[in-house]
Amino acid sequence: MADIQPSLGAQDSPTSSIELQQLNRLSRGIPPHITNGGLGRYDRSITQADFSPDSEMLAVADLAGYIDTWILLGHGEGPKDGNGGGNGDGDGDDAASSSESDSEDEEEAVDANKGWIRNPNAKLIPKLASAPTVLSFSDTTIEQFVQPGKPDLGGDGSGDYVLAAITSSRHIVAFHPRHGSLTAWSRRHPRMHLPAAIQDLLDLPKGVIWQDQRAWVYGVSFLFMLDMSQDLCKPTTDADAPADSQAAHGTKRKRAGLTTGAGGVNEKENLAPHKVRKHGDNEQYEDMDVGKASRGSESEGEDDEELPDADGELSRLRHDKAEAGGRVEAVVTCAERKKWWITYKYRPILGMVPLNAGDQPLEVALVERPTWEMEMPERYLAGDERER
Repeated sequence: MADIQPSLGAQDSPTSSIELQQLNRLSRGIPPHITNGGLGRYDRSITQADFSPDSEMLAVADLAGYIDTWILLGHGEGPKDGNGGGNGDGDGDDAASSSESDSEDEEEAVDANKGWIRNPNAKLIPKLASAPTVLSFSDTTIEQFVQPGKPDLGGDGSGDYVLAAITSSRHIVAFHPRHGSLTAWSRRHPRMHLPAAIQDLLDLPKGVIWQDQRAWVYGVSFLFMLDMSQDLCKPTTDADAPADSQAAHGTKRKRAGLTTGAGGVNEKENLAPHKVRKHGDNEQYEDMDVGKASRGSESEGEDDEELPDADGELSRLRHDKAEAGGRVEAVVTCAERKKWWITYKYRPILGMVPLNAGDQPLEVALVERPTWEMEMPERYLAGDERER
């Protein structure tokens, strides 16, 4: 870690004083057969890093899913941990290796007025299920995770940051890093309790922008919002139906396996052409021209404003269930202010950046870049491949 401070002397050219400090991570007790394998310590490579909004905490994550955090000491301050401890590496650190003892000596030698020390509760942060693709602090330090009059989602209610991580397996996890614990919202909302539209995403998230307690997450082909100050409505699915009702029909419940990344599976009936007929006057059937109808729908759907969003799909599902009594895989019955939202209007997304100042309402710029405009190298052909 480098600390660059400009010199305010009366010289003609400005100078800077640079102070370097080495930050050591926790030793995770990885088995020797993994570290001595073909990849060695490759999975300990840091891929994500982020500072808190006040730049007093640093968090990094590696490919293995471990998160390490450090706290910045100010003038005459001690570490602001959840237990009120005074030393960054207290007796609670269970690592007894020589590398950790050396790091403790280095931290004791840090200037008493300023410097980075390891978060005393960093070892309590659970390991992620897979490699993180997004690691981000919320934009504010909060005293409570929700507004007055609502359930306390902040654990013990003391002020702490909110550190969110999204993994490659699409798990969305939020931590209180100084306390080393999951937020109450994250404990109540594992991946299976997220909206089905978010669970079914195939593209990986690229970044997140915070609006108070709302997280706006974007990827190449999607943009969704999660409000972490509210509990999501649990959708009712076919899996929630009792087993007796399914056995009465003489059918087995199909269990969905892991996706291969090649896209969704088409039903066999959808591969063959269908003939659509309309019941007209005098009890006669009239053939419908499906080609023209499909072309008309495509031309009408070219406008981005007419593309369906999450609300349109849910309202259509509720309408179908009320009218025909058909099977509805997921129905959300909450009619309060939006707790989540998703759209596929913008693609492919190159990035999204905020334009507003800290005290202004959120305003972002979303940049799209068509993939056909990107300069790509020539196709690589292996020895056993040939052009067809």
